[in-house]
Amino acid sequence: MSDDPVRDPADEARAADDLRSLPGWRRTGLVLGWGAVACAGAALLALLADRDDPWLGAVVLLLAALVAGLVAVGFLRRAWGVPTVADQPAVVRAGRYAGVVAVVAYVGMLVLATRWRPAPVDQL
Repeated sequence: MSDDPVRDPADEARAADDLRSLPGWRRTGLVLGWGAVACAGAALLALLADRDDPWLGAVVLLLAALVAGLVAVGFLRRAWGVPTVADQPAVVRAGRYAGVVAVVAYVGMLVLATRWRPAPVDQL
C-alpha cells in the first residue's frame, strides 16, 4: 500500500476553483484598500481646509474609508487563505501585518468607546 492519502475529487476541484478565483479576490481587495486610503486622504484634506466648520462630507468619507478598509481586509484574507499560496513568505507576512492593524484598530475603538460619555437622557 502507498503512504499517499486518497485524494477526493471534490477537494481537488475546490482547490482548483480557489486558485482560479485568487486573482479576483486579490484585485478586489486592492481596489477597496486603495479606495479606503483615497477616501481617508480626501477626508483629511476636507477637514484641514475648513477647521472651523467640520464638513459632513468629511465624516461620510471617513466612514466610507473605514468600511472599504474592513471589506478590503476580508477580500485579501480570503485570497491569502488559498492553500496553494498560504505558506508563501509574503502571504504570511501580509497576514501578520493585517492582524496587527486589526488588533490596533480594535483597541483604538475600545479606548474611544470607553472615553465617550452619552449625554443624559433629558439633554438628548
